[in-house]
Amino acid sequence: MRLSLPYAPETPDFVETRDGRKAVPERMTEREFLEFGFEEKQHWELIGGVPVMSPSPNYNHQRLVFAIAEIVNTACARKRGLEMVQDVDVLFAGDPDPDWLRPDIVVVRGKDIGDGRMPLRTLPQLLVEVWSPSTGGRDHGIKREVYARAGVPEYWIADPATASLAIFNKPKDGQFAQEQADDAGFIFSPFIGKALRIQRLGRKYNVLTRR
Repeated sequence: MRLSLPYAPETPDFVETRDGRKAVPERMTEREFLEFGFEEKQHWELIGGVPVMSPSPNYNHQRLVFAIAEIVNTACARKRGLEMVQDVDVLFAGDPDPDWLRPDIVVVRGKDIGDGRMPLRTLPQLLVEVWSPSTGGRDHGIKREVYARAGVPEYWIADPATASLAIFNKPKDGQFAQEQADDAGFIFSPFIGKALRIQRLGRKYNVLTRR
């Protein structure tokens, strides 16, 4: 599956770069994307060779990212050699087009971070995307396919509007299996080793756990 349009609706035709105003190409190689000069404050990804910009995350998105990051970071502390990082670029070598993506939360082996240069060129142990109306289609569609094809062991999609969580794992032949929620809405995460449910109280999010 490739993007059906050369740009996502929010991707501009022209952007300001460190080298001045430029037209955004419909397709780019990894090197062209790296050297283009996109502003760091903008959220750009290269999906199947297509440059795509996403709008800045809103308050609820960030609050949910923080809540999930807390439980993921706690789990990493119990697992030797794993580290959690947020909002960093990860390169997946596509055939023929690269996928240069920026998940909300990434768990990798500490030794694979190296000198900290981006993008990360390693297989993440866990990826988390927090859904928004502008990115949800990609999170559930082409990005999920990229992660499954790469062999990412576990992938979460969380929705701040509905406080829902989807957990995908067991990648095989480019597809994930999906964990099913129990009657109380808890979903088991093999990475965490517990069942999880997102709880929303006003503007605050909690991630509840049970064995």
